[in-house]
Amino acid sequence: MALFFQILGFVLFLFWLLLIARIVV
Repeated sequence: MALFFQILGFVLFLFWLLLIARIVV
């Protein structure tokens, strides 16, 4: 279960970076 939340948090982090990159660029 902990691994699931760790992966989920990592995916959300990558999505957030992608969103910021699209706004800046």
